Amino acid sequence: MKVFILAVDALEYEFVKSRSFPSLKQKFYTRVVIPKSCMSIFENGRLSPFTPVIWASFFTGKLPEEHGVTREKFLNEKWEFSCWNNKFLNSLKRNRIVYNLYSFMLRHRILKEGFPEKLGFTKKEIIQESFVDLAEKPVIVRSPLKTSIKWKVEWKGSGLSEEKIIRSAMNVFERNRKETLEKIESDWDLFITYVKLLDYIGHLYWGKNEIIERYYGIVENFAREIQDKLSKETLMIIVSDHGMRLLKGTKHRGGEHSHHAYASFSHKVCIPQILKITDFYSIISNLLQQKSDDELIMKELKELGYI
Repeated sequence: MKVFILAVDALEYEFVKSRSFPSLKQKFYTRVVIPKSCMSIFENGRLSPFTPVIWASFFTGKLPEEHGVTREKFLNEKWEFSCWNNKFLNSLKRNRIVYNLYSFMLRHRILKEGFPEKLGFTKKEIIQESFVDLAEKPVIVRSPLKTSIKWKVEWKGSGLSEEKIIRSAMNVFERNRKETLEKIESDWDLFITYVKLLDYIGHLYWGKNEIIERYYGIVENFAREIQDKLSKETLMIIVSDHGMRLLKGTKHRGGEHSHHAYASFSHKVCIPQILKITDFYSIISNLLQQKSDDELIMKELKELGYI
C-alpha cells in the first residue's frame, strides 16, 4: 500500500480539534502520547519534548535507550563536528577559526544555510534502521531527522527580527511545497515531506490566535493540495512530534512544546486505542508490506505467464 507522510513540527492537537481544518483532520485524528524518555529534563525538573529524539522514535519504533539518539548526543560538540560523511569537512568544522568564520558568514547572509549540501556533502544518518528501509521506492523531500535544532532566533547580535525569521521560514516552506507537489507525480510507495513552519510560529506567537490560525491555514491548504493529487488507495498520515502551549513560569510571551503530539489518517486503519509515537513504525511497516488488489492481480498474471 502506498503511504504519504506529512510530518508537521509542532502541530497542536487541541488547536486543530477546536477549529475547522478538514484537511488536517482527515477521516480520523487523535492525540499521540510522547514517552517520558523522549523528553528533556531541565535543571528545574521541567520536561520538554526534544524533536530529534521523538522523530527517531517515530521512524524506528524504539525508545532513545534503544535507538541511541539522545538530547545529550545532539548537544555534544564532538558529534556536531563529525556529523558529515566527509572527513575533510569534519576536520574543517573542528577548526574554531573556520567554524566561527562560517557562522559569521551565515549570520550576515554572505552564505545561505545548507551551503555544504549544495556542494554535494551529505550528513550522516542519525539512525541506522527505520520503516523507510522497507519501502521499494521511497521519496523524501525533506526529512525531519535532518532538520537543524539550532534556532536562528538564538543568534546573538545577528539583527534578525521576527519578521525576517518568519520570512526565512516561509521561503523554506514554499520551496518544500513546490518540490513536494512536483515529485508527488513520480513513482513511489512511500513519500515523506516535512514542515517546520509551525514550530517557529508557535514559539514566537502562541496565544495570538489570529496569527496562529493564519499559518495553520497555510499548512491546511498544503495538506489539501497533496490530497487532491493522491489516489484514493493511498493512505495519508499527518503527524507531529509535539504540539504547543503557552510558556509557563516566565514573563516572556510565545509558546513551548506541549507534552503530546498529533496524528490524522485519510483511511480507517488499525491503531492502538492509546496511540504512542513509537507505534507508527509497526503501523507504517505493515501498510508498506500490504499489496493492493491491482498489485496482486498483476502478480498472478505474471505467474500465469500472461504478462
